Amino acid sequence: MTRLPTRARRHILVIAVTAGAVILAGACGAGPASSGGDSSVAGAPTPAVGASGGASGPTSPQAPSPTSALPSGWRLCTNTHVGYSIGYPQDWYTTELRIEEVCSQFHPTYFTIPPFSEYPLTALNVGQPPERPATPTDPRHARTLLWEETSVGVRSAVRFEEEFTGEGLYEKGTMRYGYVIETKARALTVYTMAPPGSTGYADWKVVVDQAVRTLDLG
Repeated sequence: MTRLPTRARRHILVIAVTAGAVILAGACGAGPASSGGDSSVAGAPTPAVGASGGASGPTSPQAPSPTSALPSGWRLCTNTHVGYSIGYPQDWYTTELRIEEVCSQFHPTYFTIPPFSEYPLTALNVGQPPERPATPTDPRHARTLLWEETSVGVRSAVRFEEEFTGEGLYEKGTMRYGYVIETKARALTVYTMAPPGSTGYADWKVVVDQAVRTLDLG
């Protein structure tokens, strides 16, 4: 169910100084998601922890400490092509268009991505920007609500939150919250995105904080 410039509206972070650094990891169609270890099948969720409802706010809690344990009712999704595993609520949906996009988009309701079209905004995303950004998104494109150095396990990271202005790819009021994590090859992002007025955004932020604690980069 969820990704670049011919499909260049992937929603992996536009948080580089220039607005052109958009790489979206996504998935098309309603087929099953392949994932090493446990895998979810689109259209056939199993009972677990969901996340929906709640109101968005400008403040965020402290960054979570990493742990290898999955929350109760979660399962593990593994992308062997990029080299990571991450947990997600097992009643959520995930799918991909290409092998490198396995385990890159998750959402509490069923979703698809039409080929050669835009990728939908989803509640939990993993992707690879071209480099770890040193500064927040250009203020013309997004208002920075949070930007702080942190860590995910032993790796340096940035935790961020931003509200888009409408002067770019995303509608005014679109929200994004997540982490940019340093890896050996490049950065990895774990984040949520929500359209203006979404009632799920606050809870999806909590899922991101939980998911990043399960991230295994090998």
